[in-house]
Amino acid sequence: MLIATFNSATGWGGRTITFDNGVFTLEGHGVISAADVLTYDRQGHISWAYAGLREWVQQMSSGGAALPSSSMQAAATYNPRAPGIGVAGFVLSLLGISLIGIILSWIGYAKAKREGRPRGLCLAGIIIGFAWFAMAGLIMVISIPTFMNLRDEANDASVKEGIHSIQIAVESYAADSQEGAYPDPSMVSQSGMASFCRHLAHEPLHGGSYDAGYRPR
Repeated sequence: MLIATFNSATGWGGRTITFDNGVFTLEGHGVISAADVLTYDRQGHISWAYAGLREWVQQMSSGGAALPSSSMQAAATYNPRAPGIGVAGFVLSLLGISLIGIILSWIGYAKAKREGRPRGLCLAGIIIGFAWFAMAGLIMVISIPTFMNLRDEANDASVKEGIHSIQIAVESYAADSQEGAYPDPSMVSQSGMASFCRHLAHEPLHGGSYDAGYRPR
């Protein structure tokens, strides 16, 4: 059961004093007495987890106190502000805002561990956040090769279309010539075939032109 927390202004800021199995325990130090707890209180070093705990510890120090009531134990254990960061981290991780979700969940986890509270929700936020990162990486591994293949297929189709346009222009030249001769290779260019083909597109893979010097690579 959480009894008190050291104030941030002290050298032990954030450390907790708990009571379990009949003994008081100072986090990071070990077992202490009820008198020690009251000494820290008189020095202004601690904040009580719940109203009424100071009086109960005073009775414990004098040797005449029973265990705190169940309602006091529940109130001392419950801190309405404590779950806030962990819940926020869990929700953000669940929504796919992984980086912020992981950071908040980790802070909430550390705080819950320090205060002796359940850490399941914070741990779930961390796991879900990293799962989103893993899923995003897997999608990238799958999608990048697919995109590259689609681009190559589009370029191949463009090359075939350009070569087909040249073929049509050359055949048109031969059909219009009196001797049925094909054009000289030096004429197979944008300017030389202008009257037979309106536009000879640039070769998309390497940016070259479909002319007499063109060689697919």
